[in-house]
Formats: sequence, structure tokens, C-alpha cells
Amino acid sequence: MVPPVTTIKGVSVISIVAWSNSGKTTLFEKVVSRLHKQNIKVGVIKHHSHDTDIDVKGKDSWRYSQAGASPVVISSPTQFSVIRQRPEKEATLVELCEEIADEVDLIITEGYKYEAMSKIEFSRVAHNPKPVEEGEQLIALISDNDERKRAYEKEGIPCFDLDDVDGVSNFLLQFARH
Repeated sequence: MVPPVTTIKGVSVISIVAWSNSGKTTLFEKVVSRLHKQNIKVGVIKHHSHDTDIDVKGKDSWRYSQAGASPVVISSPTQFSVIRQRPEKEATLVELCEEIADEVDLIITEGYKYEAMSKIEFSRVAHNPKPVEEGEQLIALISDNDERKRAYEKEGIPCFDLDDVDGVSNFLLQFARH
């Protein structure tokens, strides 16, 4: 049975979990595009596990951050970015979701394998045959492992092929706040 989906401030939060370089971003950029065309505002939170600057070293905004400014806002005619220093600890996934929840209908996260959120596993057998997620938070499986898909479907967990943009998009639509 599929567990209830995690919500923060009334917005569904679904984490995509997969082994690195398995192709998850390629599929989900198409899914996000499809949802966007259906007027669904999707926020994406991508975890970067390396301790490196998000800003470009040597640029003015980076220099202001190094001088102690926080936040630093970089703005152009079509977008802006807010950079806040967090010397004490990394922001939690919940904090990040709360930050954007008022602006979106659905939040998709990537790279948060170990956070307790609703998860869709993306797994390609040739890339890494071991499951990424078998926990209670699994709400769907995207895979080319037919045996595993059959087992999960028996448990009521929806399963999709690796290139099923329509199926995954339609599945996510049911969780979007309209």
C-alpha cells in the first residue's frame, strides 16, 4: 500500500532517489516541462553534497559574501538569486521546502536519499542493480527491472518504465495543489 505523501505548508513534497548518473534528471526535466505546460508550478530542490560555493568565485556577488554580506541578491531582467550564508549548519530539507512552498503547487527534490520524505525511486539495472530505496516512504518505482516492478505492483506501488514521461507526469499531477 502506498503511504500518504509528505506535505509541507499544504504542498506535496516528493523526493526522487537514484544512484548518481542513472538518468533521473533527464526523465524529470521532461516531467517538469510537461507539468509546467499544464500550469503546475513545480519547485525543485537539488541537493549538492560537495562543500563548494554556489556562487562564482571572484565575481562581485561572491566578493560581497566573502566580505560578510548575507543575504546577497543577484538580479537580472529575467531572474534573481538569493544567497544566504549558513555557517552553523546546512539547511534542512524541511526548511528549504518551507522557503518555497508558498510559490509552488508541487515540490520535487533530488539527492535527498536519506531524508524521511515521500520517495520515487529511479533505477536502471545496467547502472546499478541494487535497490536505492525499500523503505516505507516509497510511493512509486521507475525502473527497467520487470521482476521488481511486478513485486511492487502486487503491494500496490505504482511502477513506470524509464521513459514514461506521460505516466510519471500524470501520477504527479494527483499530488499538485491546484
